[in-house]
This record gives sequence, structure tokens and C-alpha cells, in this order.
Amino acid sequence: MYWVTGCTLVHLGHGDPAVLAIRQALAAANKGSDPLLAATLRGSVAWQLLVAGRYSEAELVALRAAAAVEPTGDVPPEHLSVYGSLILQGATAAGRGQNARTAIDLADAASEVADRLDEDRKDYETNFGPSQIVMQRTDIRISTDQFPEALTEARQMRSGGTGLAAVSQARHALDKATALSQLGRHDEALQLLLAAESIGGEEWTRYQTLMKQVIDDSSSTTRAAPCAASPAVSASAPDPFRLRQLR
Repeated sequence: MYWVTGCTLVHLGHGDPAVLAIRQALAAANKGSDPLLAATLRGSVAWQLLVAGRYSEAELVALRAAAAVEPTGDVPPEHLSVYGSLILQGATAAGRGQNARTAIDLADAASEVADRLDEDRKDYETNFGPSQIVMQRTDIRISTDQFPEALTEARQMRSGGTGLAAVSQARHALDKATALSQLGRHDEALQLLLAAESIGGEEWTRYQTLMKQVIDDSSSTTRAAPCAASPAVSASAPDPFRLRQLR
């Protein structure tokens, strides 16, 4: 219960109560006999640190948790899933901290674990697999301002991203929209923002500061566009005013 509460509070932007709830969950797990559960909860602590912008600490916590459950020999799929997810969390934190080389190296290591699974899984309420690898590699490229490379990574996604949870699909659409906007492809970016809003839902959308930044960039370009746009272009272009309500 503490774990679910903590994760929900993080999504809703309530950082301090989330930390307390996740720490309570971690204390309970440490008294138990399941090292994978304890490691996963440490991953939740790392995630909370990442959301708070404490990227170096988030990376350290995630990688220490991974080292504690590093698999040797044949292990069940859930063990690989937990371990790979923690490595990938470390990669994401390194990317947010602008350490691109370390982030890509860690993502490559996590990808090797995902290759052993060859499927998208959800173990200990944590998603991991090939789709998650593509999503986070895209995120790393976005975080380090490598926008063409981000779109290249995103094209590796299997089955249109259906292996991702709904909020992850929304976040991935937002990442792609960010890359497109930065490359001047604003109409495509706005279409993806509408998709992200639809998939993620109103509550998720409300806390996505990156979405608001892309809306501002794309909308300002739309306002600056020549008034003599052809009827065909005007009819097909997404309506930025719906998205402006998010600001």
C-alpha cells in the first residue's frame, strides 16, 4: 500500500509525501525475504530523486540497487526484469544529468538484459523489455539535445508502442513531439501532443511541463506563419488552441 501510494503521489506532483510513503515501503521490504522487492523499492527512491532533479543521486541509488541483485547463471525472468529496469533507470538519470556517454553505455547494458527476455514484462509493478529500452533511449537523446538521433531511436519501437503502459506510451509520444518541434516540424509535433493528451489523460497531462514547453514553441511558430496558407494545409493542421488550455 505504501508503494502504490508513493508512486501515485509522484505522478501527481506531491514530492515530499511520496518520499515518506516510498521510504515506509522500503523499510517494510527490508524486513522481508525478497531481495527483488527491496531492490525495486530502491528503484522507486531513485525515481523520486530523478523527479526532484537530483540526477547524480538517482543514478547512484539505481545502480547500487542493481548491483545488489546482479544475476549470475540462469535466473527467472522476473529477476532479469528487475535488474534490467534498475540499470535502465540509471541510464535515464545519467541522461538527465547530461552525461550522454554514460547514459548510452548503461542503456546498452540494459538492452542486453532485455534481449535475454525478448518480451515486454511487468514484474513487481515495474515495466521492462525491448519497448521500454527504446522509450528510454529516446528520452536520453532528448535530454542531451540529440533530436535527430531521438527520432532514429523511436523508429525502433515494436508494434507501435503497445508493449508500453498507457502513461509510458503518452510520454514516448511527448518525447517524439519534442524532437519534431526542435527540428521545426511543428504540425507533426502538435499531432503527437494531441495523441499524448488522449492516451495519458487529463490528470497526467496537467503535470507535464515538457508538454507545455512544446505547445509554446509550436504555437508561437503557428502564429508567426504566413496568413496565406492554402485551405488544404489549414484544414489538416492540428488546432493548437485546444492544447493551449494546458498552459
